Amino acid sequence: MPALAKKQSNTATTAITIPGGTALGRYFIIAVADDDAAVVETNERNQRSRRITVTRPDLRVSSLRTPASVVAGANLAIQDTTRNDDLVGGGVSTTKFYLSTDKLFDGGDVLLGNRAVPALGARATSAASTTVTIPATAPGRYFVIGVADGDANVIESDESNNARSRALTVK
Repeated sequence: MPALAKKQSNTATTAITIPGGTALGRYFIIAVADDDAAVVETNERNQRSRRITVTRPDLRVSSLRTPASVVAGANLAIQDTTRNDDLVGGGVSTTKFYLSTDKLFDGGDVLLGNRAVPALGARATSAASTTVTIPATAPGRYFVIGVADGDANVIESDESNNARSRALTVK
């Protein structure tokens, strides 16, 4: 910082990086002028602080639409919206679609397809229609499950809310 004359100031922007392993929560960023006390001053109270909240993106399928029924072996158009619910942006991800016998996403579900989702800023969304083929399966009631960040590439503030389901009758 340059030497300052009486009543003079110096403004600058400093980029900082919050370490990736930092626990989520509230913290303070503290700026201290003349931290090493190199300048003799009449007032040595030279710090200012700003409270920040450390958070991560939170991706979820906020909307999932399909026709009410489909014939086994036919194509199905799935319309979804993937949303970042948090105040910080997230990287690129993949939303995956599964066929399930229940509403819960688990290892027994059949992958139907996926779509690439661009990096989403704070509170941003990405909507798309993805065409998949319903496998030859017994007629009955099933569920299409959309899973945001299906490859788990984005570290999120909440990893438990990524899936959304919609009932589907296979004829």
